[in-house]
Amino acid sequence: VHHNLCKPLNKPTILTGDDQALYLSMLGLHAGHKHFYHFFMDYLAEAFAVLKAFPDEKTLLDMGYRKLIFLVRGDLTTFQREAYNYILKHTPFVELQEMTTKQVMQVKNCLFPDVQQNIFSSYLAPDYIAFLKEIYAEGAQQDSNATALAGKYYISRGDVKTRQIENEDKIIEYLKAQGFEVLLPAKLPLKEQAKIFATAECIIAGAGAALTNLIYCHPKTKVFVFYPEGQVGSHYLWLAKAVGIEHIKHIIAEPSFEKHQHFQIPLSELQKVIED
Repeated sequence: VHHNLCKPLNKPTILTGDDQALYLSMLGLHAGHKHFYHFFMDYLAEAFAVLKAFPDEKTLLDMGYRKLIFLVRGDLTTFQREAYNYILKHTPFVELQEMTTKQVMQVKNCLFPDVQQNIFSSYLAPDYIAFLKEIYAEGAQQDSNATALAGKYYISRGDVKTRQIENEDKIIEYLKAQGFEVLLPAKLPLKEQAKIFATAECIIAGAGAALTNLIYCHPKTKVFVFYPEGQVGSHYLWLAKAVGIEHIKHIIAEPSFEKHQHFQIPLSELQKVIED
């Protein structure tokens, strides 16, 4: 077991596993394993499915295993560690085994999640959504009264390399005049992001990983997503459907032919949507 099954390692360090343990490989991709969206939509979802199969220690013992060991990378992000720490706290028969990219683990029993990157359908099961809320939103129950929502936010992609809004300065100038606050989510702890999305009246954002936070939104939150023509995806629509968001709309820009997929949003189109 190592991080890239298609590419043998040169002179790896060989580790020997516990024959009485069941291992779950959560090592992820060789590159991009810290991606916010795919960790939640793919890898952690697979771990949740395994935990559902072993709801208690007796089930694990009945199948002949003493413990369940997650194989994880040693360079986890903060939000990944928060997820694993939550699992360890609530599932005492689970352990973590951290590995470097130069190590290979030889084990008798190991589960390999069949991860297919979930970029076309992001309809999450209600129990998995509740699981994520327990970890990052502390299980807070949202007020069913829509008037309790406050805050209008523009989620900028100004700190990433791809799909930037080329006329973002004009977009921000207009939105600030409409009472919107500009956020760079990567600069905020995940629990703070969850709290912002959970209480927001309106979210406007270019398509990107930050919209994974739609998981925490109230059904009455209004969501507008920027896409360049020809690159429109359905995954955030499915995610919104899964959490019951009633109002989500795509704002489509001109086609993007720039190598990093940067694009412009016609200000008139945005004004039409906001002022409608």
